[in-house]
Amino acid sequence: SCEEGHFQDETGEDSCDQCAEGFYAENTGSVECMQCSYPLNSTAGSKLCSFCEEGFYLNDTSIDKQTLVKKPLDFCLECPNEEEADCTRPNTTLVELPVREGFWRDSYNTATLYSCHNNACVGHQPANDRRRHLQQVDTSSDIYCAENHTGPLCEVCIKNNDYFNPSKGKCTACPSPSRLFLRVL
Repeated sequence: SCEEGHFQDETGEDSCDQCAEGFYAENTGSVECMQCSYPLNSTAGSKLCSFCEEGFYLNDTSIDKQTLVKKPLDFCLECPNEEEADCTRPNTTLVELPVREGFWRDSYNTATLYSCHNNACVGHQPANDRRRHLQQVDTSSDIYCAENHTGPLCEVCIKNNDYFNPSKGKCTACPSPSRLFLRVL
């Protein structure tokens, strides 16, 4: 008899085959693998479809896998527009939502993305630093901003003597008082 995640479709056969990606066998002794329900996915050899497929993100990581399987459309939500977020990997969560360059969001807890009309919004690809996110979730919006930028749409300067210059689309050093005085004359 085959273990969970495997099947045997011919009588009298001694070996079992692993279910393919996107399929599952929940019980031992399965004669076929079942396809994951929309929009769930699985790895090869799975007994359950336990994560959202490509193009979707899991909006609540605190739910158990059985609840996800029973109500996938309540928890697997469509990713924002392709220009805004890169959801080409399955198993994306709201916290790990990859934001493209030129876009900003105010926290890890929202899928609402804002277009930036500056050079300061660098986006964020959390797959590159997944370990940091799993250890401690930083809810700061600064990860979407270039160095020396923070705040909404990355238009707040961190350095005291800088200001956000809309024409340059980035923080720029304030002119010296003597330079301003010369301009007035």
